[in-house]
Amino acid sequence: SYLRGPVTLAEMGPLAEDGSAVVPSRDNGGSSARGSSTPPVLSSGIEQRFVAQASGVAEPSIAARCRVAVRRVSLDLDREVEEWWRLPLDGRGEVDWDEAEVLSGPPDLVETPPDDMVFPRAAPAGMDRDLARLEADFITWRARRPVPVLANSKLKMSAENGEDRAAFEARCLDVADRADDRAQQRARDKFAKRKTTLEGRLKRERQELDADLAEARTRKAEEIFGVVEGLFSVLTGSRTARSASSKMRSAATRRRMSSKASAGVDQTELEIERIEKALEGLAGEMQAEVDRIAEASETKALAIEEMAIRPTKGNISVEEVYVVWE
Repeated sequence: SYLRGPVTLAEMGPLAEDGSAVVPSRDNGGSSARGSSTPPVLSSGIEQRFVAQASGVAEPSIAARCRVAVRRVSLDLDREVEEWWRLPLDGRGEVDWDEAEVLSGPPDLVETPPDDMVFPRAAPAGMDRDLARLEADFITWRARRPVPVLANSKLKMSAENGEDRAAFEARCLDVADRADDRAQQRARDKFAKRKTTLEGRLKRERQELDADLAEARTRKAEEIFGVVEGLFSVLTGSRTARSASSKMRSAATRRRMSSKASAGVDQTELEIERIEKALEGLAGEMQAEVDRIAEASETKALAIEEMAIRPTKGNISVEEVYVVWE
């Protein structure tokens, strides 16, 4: 006849009413042809635990506590996590690895079975065999499952245990900002050298302008004096035309020298204006470089991704294993 598999205590009630099934009884040692009040003896020696408040026909599963370490030098990652896993068993008593689930914390287990729990008289056929090699199989299976880690490969950083994305992002921004300060200082030092060179040239040009202005004023005064003197000699009747002519030539020479001095002033003023514009452009160029560094720094800090880091078998240890009846 076909038996679909284990049934719950509630499902067995209607069957018992028409005599088609025998409900396990606690009388005479609590066993019957269908079940027992005590769990079966396991040859593996793995301790058995029970889900608190459970009742009815018990089904086995595995609870395993492990420690998993993941390390990656390039991310400054050295993390160890503790995990609890529930590993269900199929009808043959073999571990169903595809249905394994990680628990949020330690399961609520007790060492003695609840009064209303009914166990099979013998463990499923494959159970002892799988339990004997469970630890090795678990380590091999766990090593194939990566550990998710928030990381910033550009900054060679990873989130710490319990650090959420917002906190990790703030830490990345802080680290990037400190590196940004150093980069900005290097940029300022580079521009400072060019600024010092331009300021030196500006100082010399201003000194030259002062000298040119002084010379231009002197030449202009000499020009005016020479013209007045020449005209005065002609108008008052110089004793010789040669003397008057000589004075007029001297006045013309003074005018040329005055014009030359004025042209020097204009040229110096143009050079000063050009240097001042160069200094203004240098300041703008330096600010653009500082802004570029700050923007690149922020972009680097926000380059956070969830990486899947696989642990090695040597970095996985099984701390506790229980057969759990639930």
